[in-house]
Amino acid sequence: MGDEPTTGEGPAGSTPVVLPLAPDLEVLFERAPEIITITDAHGRQQMVNQAGLRLLGFDDSFRKPADGWLFVHPDDRERIHAHRSDLAGREARGEPFDPTKAFRYRVRSGTGEWRWLETVVADLHDVPGVQGRVAFSRDVTESEERAQALLESQARLEALVASFGEGAFIDDASGVVLFANERLCEMFLVDGPAAAFVGSHRDELVARLATGLAGPTPLPRVAEVDHRTRSVFPFVLSTGREVRVEVIPIRGADADHGRLWLFTDDTARRDEERRQQALLELEQQARRVAEEQAERLEAYDRLRNDFVAGVSHELRTPLTAIAGATELLQSDPEVPETAMGHLGIIGRNVDRLRSMVEDLLLVGRLDAGMLTLEPTEIRVAPLLAEAAESFASTAARRSVTVRVEVGEGLVVTADRRRLTEIVENLVDNAVKFSPPGCDVTVRADRVGSRWFLDVVDHGPGIPADQRASVLGRFVRTPDAERAGVPGAGLGLAIVEGLVGLHGGTVTIDDSPGGGTRVRCEMADLSPEPS
Repeated sequence: MGDEPTTGEGPAGSTPVVLPLAPDLEVLFERAPEIITITDAHGRQQMVNQAGLRLLGFDDSFRKPADGWLFVHPDDRERIHAHRSDLAGREARGEPFDPTKAFRYRVRSGTGEWRWLETVVADLHDVPGVQGRVAFSRDVTESEERAQALLESQARLEALVASFGEGAFIDDASGVVLFANERLCEMFLVDGPAAAFVGSHRDELVARLATGLAGPTPLPRVAEVDHRTRSVFPFVLSTGREVRVEVIPIRGADADHGRLWLFTDDTARRDEERRQQALLELEQQARRVAEEQAERLEAYDRLRNDFVAGVSHELRTPLTAIAGATELLQSDPEVPETAMGHLGIIGRNVDRLRSMVEDLLLVGRLDAGMLTLEPTEIRVAPLLAEAAESFASTAARRSVTVRVEVGEGLVVTADRRRLTEIVENLVDNAVKFSPPGCDVTVRADRVGSRWFLDVVDHGPGIPADQRASVLGRFVRTPDAERAGVPGAGLGLAIVEGLVGLHGGTVTIDDSPGGGTRVRCEMADLSPEPS
């Protein structure tokens, strides 16, 4: 306890010699809030104040054992020996003791735990009644533990910073550099180890780093900013790399412990941001071009529709006149027999042109949303039979049979005229593309709350990559073009538009036996109120 434990000369459990003290000094000695130990000129303990012992958890009956080292932590005994040697050397040289030179060590308390003491020694050899040394010791366990915890935290922080893939250094509250990692020197092309900056002032390190930046830089002024809050500053290195420094306060519960300076290479991120920005601008430009193109196409489409509708309407009158004149000539008995064949050709082509004109007008009305339906209750079987009958002569010329299969008692609500047009367009296509000796099947039935109409042929089929496009206006498959099959490419477009008015969809796929199946799935329409 106190300056330096001694083996003493008395037996274990003996009490130290009590020196005579003046009454006032004795009161001060016993009431002092410190452990006061008096030793003689040979370093043997003479007196320890009881008040100090009580601070360490010992009661008044405590008697120090002969071997005082039992109360000193084994790891600290060497430090006490060194301190004793230093004091002895000073005494031998006649040098005074330094009253500010304190040393710390651990002693065992009355509860058995180790407590940290901080001790200073005064030389009182020339004081009558003392003639030795007086050691003043105070319990600094809490501050020592806090210091140790701070050192451990700093060590963990240094290990963390050392492992960073970016440059970093740490300074304390006064600006002294506590740690710097090697990556920092690599980023700024600084020669020598980062450890060389430890112990120097932050401004010196910052000034050295500034030499590795491109052009004038405000980096030295960054150190002057009040960094009680997190701050971020961007820079460009002389190598062209883009860097940002993040200054992060290291604060305890009641104090500022310094700052962490984290230097991050932002080049890749900034390059990616610029690339994304360029892509965004290209995308916006492409969108504007697409919108302008769409507007032009829409204007062209309106112009085309208006032109087609106008021309189609104007063609009706001359076609009607040609058809009427042809019929008159065919009924005139004075027309030679050799001319009748030519009149038949004229009549068939007039009918074909008239059908095309009607299709064009129907497409125009569909596009303009001017077509309205008149739903009625329809027995499907007779309607399909009539449609098949209308193609009997055409099918017979191609040796094709049109078959009708309808679910028993199938009745739907639809527009009779438009449903007939749907069936006729589909059957016309199927017959035209069917090879001789094959069947065309027209099938209808219920599917849950909806109903379907299938037209199946055994022709060459439609490739999968062309099925969506053939539903467009004026689109014909390459096979139709090569085979010279007549048509304007409007049939399926009309079918899709009319099916859509019936709340349905059109799908095209392969038929089970080879060829094409066109399915129109529709809903029953509620009749318009009268």
